[in-house]
Amino acid sequence: MLKKLLQPKFILAFLLFVLLLGGGLYYWISMSYGPAEEALSYLETTSSYEVIEEEDYFAFLPVESQADRKAGMIFYPGGQIRVESYAALAAELAERGYPVFLVQMPYELAILGWSRAEDVVRDYPKISSWYLIGHSLGGAMAARFLNRKNPENFVGLIMLGAYPAAADDISGQDLQVLSIYGSEDQVMDKELFRERKELLPPAARFVEIPGGNHAGFGQYGEQEGDGLAEISFEKQLEQTVKAILDLLD
Repeated sequence: MLKKLLQPKFILAFLLFVLLLGGGLYYWISMSYGPAEEALSYLETTSSYEVIEEEDYFAFLPVESQADRKAGMIFYPGGQIRVESYAALAAELAERGYPVFLVQMPYELAILGWSRAEDVVRDYPKISSWYLIGHSLGGAMAARFLNRKNPENFVGLIMLGAYPAAADDISGQDLQVLSIYGSEDQVMDKELFRERKELLPPAARFVEIPGGNHAGFGQYGEQEGDGLAEISFEKQLEQTVKAILDLLD
């Protein structure tokens, strides 16, 4: 059998398969969204927060020593979306004293790195309580992390244009849950969104942003299949931050 597999035609077929697989993977990565140039300006340290780029995440750390008394916030990006696209949201929360961590995912897919929140928690042991924030696929994988790991130091989940996967029922967990979505979102499956509400705790809050769409939660340009936003990114960001702070306060 081994001798047969070592024949030139089998070796050539294997090399062709590897080449096609690599080409397909490169194409997938090259099709990732964002970040828009405007998002990159938030990756610079300011008088309010310091930005640190680690191997698998960006940390937005408030300059004042508020990180010990405010919850940490770990962000999972949407599928095929570069995590830097959400830097504006991270900056807004960091300016209010919350340490925020934008997690980079393998091949821009949170389903391949849904447990990476553990790495951030390990690196910042002084932070005693945590929230997970996730956009689209990232929101579903944030729910998966909470369902499968059931970590004691996580107190809440914030989903942006997202809902849990069918197998990730967190309705029985003692968590603060906030679901934010845009009225013009055409990427999120609205029917599944309604069905999966029962997988969240009964006290989960739902906030609709009038005129907002799926791509409006980040700065990465238009997303295929999405509805046309009727408000600016800045307006959607403002309403998103307000809803989050209402939950935290």
